[in-house]
Amino acid sequence: QTNNTKSTRARWICGTIVLCLATALPAMAAKIDDNPKVSVIAVDEAKEKKTMADEIKSFNKGSTRYGSLKKVQPKLAFTAGSFDYVPKGYELEGYRLYNDETGRPLSKNNKYLQMNFYKDGKPNDFIYVQARLMDEETEFEEETGEGVRETKINGHKALVSDRSVDLYVDDVCYMITVGEKLSAGEAVKMAKSLSID
Repeated sequence: QTNNTKSTRARWICGTIVLCLATALPAMAAKIDDNPKVSVIAVDEAKEKKTMADEIKSFNKGSTRYGSLKKVQPKLAFTAGSFDYVPKGYELEGYRLYNDETGRPLSKNNKYLQMNFYKDGKPNDFIYVQARLMDEETEFEEETGEGVRETKINGHKALVSDRSVDLYVDDVCYMITVGEKLSAGEAVKMAKSLSID
């Protein structure tokens, strides 16, 4: 994966977090539903002085976590999917929504959903998934080129790089990023297993 592609992905992820945290800064204390255990993503972004871990840590402080998709779905502006396949040993940390200025997510029509998976509770061994409703406010132009290939997964457009898959299902983009201990092959398997009820 080229430095340009890496920096593009980092800008996209960080830009999303900055955008959604902009209204949440006054209420940075995390709100936890179902009393699950909180952990923090750590992501290796080569040659980035400020890692994705720092950005995700900030996000987690300004988000609310839900223990099940059933509880979070009524608050979303889209129907979210789940994954029938997850690499062995990885467990879902929870479903997270960005908080607004009140310190809680919107009661409905949230356009972003984050799912974090960890192996054996180790923050450096992760899978990060963001589901984003693509509309005039949130859509973006994904750069393609060397290190990124376009393909089809279950009939849907997908962009695959060395450790990530962006899967476009109708008007929702599922960005699946795996840690350095996993390959894009595992992200592709997850994308293929996406189930939307």
